[in-house]
Amino acid sequence: MLAACLALCALVSSAVYAPFLANDRPYVMDAIDHRALRSAAGSLEPIARDWQRCLRDYSLARRAALSRGAPEDLHAAFERREALVRETRALTVRIATLRHFVETSGERATELADFELAVRGWSGNVLERDIDDLEPSSAVVAGAARVREAWASTSGAMAESLRFRRSFPLFSALSWSDWWIVLGWTGTLLLLARGASPRRMLAWASASAVLAWLATAAFAQPRMLSTPSIKDGLLSGDIQAKSAVFAPLAFGFDETNLTEIHRPPTWWPTSEIDEQGRYVRGPRALAADPATGFQPSSTPVEVRFAEPERNALSRHWMGTDALGRDVLARVLWGGRPSLLVGAASMLAVSVIGLMLGALAGYFRGWVDDTVSAAIQLLQSFPSFLLMLAAIAIGADGALGASCSPLWFVVAVIAVVGWTGIARLVRAEVLRVRELDYVAAARALGFSPWRVLAVHVLPNAVQPAIVAAAFAAASAILTESAVSFLGFGVRAPTPSWGAVMQAERSATHLWTFVFPGLAVFATCASCAWIGDALRDALDPKEDT
Repeated sequence: MLAACLALCALVSSAVYAPFLANDRPYVMDAIDHRALRSAAGSLEPIARDWQRCLRDYSLARRAALSRGAPEDLHAAFERREALVRETRALTVRIATLRHFVETSGERATELADFELAVRGWSGNVLERDIDDLEPSSAVVAGAARVREAWASTSGAMAESLRFRRSFPLFSALSWSDWWIVLGWTGTLLLLARGASPRRMLAWASASAVLAWLATAAFAQPRMLSTPSIKDGLLSGDIQAKSAVFAPLAFGFDETNLTEIHRPPTWWPTSEIDEQGRYVRGPRALAADPATGFQPSSTPVEVRFAEPERNALSRHWMGTDALGRDVLARVLWGGRPSLLVGAASMLAVSVIGLMLGALAGYFRGWVDDTVSAAIQLLQSFPSFLLMLAAIAIGADGALGASCSPLWFVVAVIAVVGWTGIARLVRAEVLRVRELDYVAAARALGFSPWRVLAVHVLPNAVQPAIVAAAFAAASAILTESAVSFLGFGVRAPTPSWGAVMQAERSATHLWTFVFPGLAVFATCASCAWIGDALRDALDPKEDT
């Protein structure tokens, strides 16, 4: 059991810490984003012209609303006001982008500060009172044109006024739920190692939620610092970095590289590629035609910033898929939805089965008949086919559009999979309710609900605990099968089943063998833990 628990903890930890293990964003970076600067400067004048137009429209709408007071005039003035606020915000965001990388003192900083004051001053004056003469607002547009011309190039003399700014792209990309998962799991491992009580576990779960919100606020970066691809920007020079620290596996889970399609694991001898992008040995090596000497064309492998060398053993530990995505990164990230489905389904199935089984076994009568009929009805159909049909129908309906496919899979598994636990709990409750201490509790006048909750259920929960471990393994298998068939999580978000579904050819077996091994190891660990719990909770073992 110890080996199974350690293996399961390792698999869960790899999924929880996946953003810190495999990511194309650096932990920390001191850089100047020239691409963001050019984009902000280039769009400043067009936005300033839209701002001037919104300024005129709002001034006219406000004057009409004050003179006539008709509802449609008031509504038009409100809409014009919102448009003016949006354009003002767009201008200030771009000004903040430019000011973020410029020295705090100097001609450039003063010019930007004056321009922002002019924009805010004009917007504030018009919002507060009616102004007849709006012609001076053209000076703001002219100022935007001057700023655009001055920032047209961020090299040469202009580069001397820029400064490197420190950012945390990886941390700022995490949501509060990501932080909560990381903090909660880290604290759980530490508390389990110290043998903490469930009360301390609950207190830490609440504290980790607060810490997650604080971490999200602390690492939040301005919107203008987000770039389409930081590694590409660093390689092309659009982002000038003084220092950048990347994750151990510098690949995103959906980052494609079309020069490395279906590349085997780089520790295989047949994965070696020369400078022209041709395989050196193995069945994929392309030799020149002996008669004509024709050499097939090839594309050199693109090695991006912070990535291992072309033929380094650590470049792609598990190879790449049909789009050149790193399989190891997708397996690490794919554990998140797969394990989430397993844990959430196990909790939902256990709660539903425990409640219905306890009610059926204790109250009997029509309650038992109803629950037993529902169990027989659900078990009369093949469970997987029933789940697959429900997921396929619901994914195309209104419920599927409003609900995440991941949680829809959890809901379907919970609705269909509770029958086994309910039957076990019902049988155990039927036995426990006839024991002497339960009869004594009834004789003392305790209510049926108190007898069930305090005296019967705690002594009949052992089968549910054992079955929950097997339910988790079954849920992970179900999610993997559903995603493999294309009804699970949506691309590009990976799960273990979706990673296996991307390629089904035996020629590229690494694309489905490694995620399959992850599914096998997780389910086997859950099964071994369930067997160990069954042996530990079996009263016959004590005699």
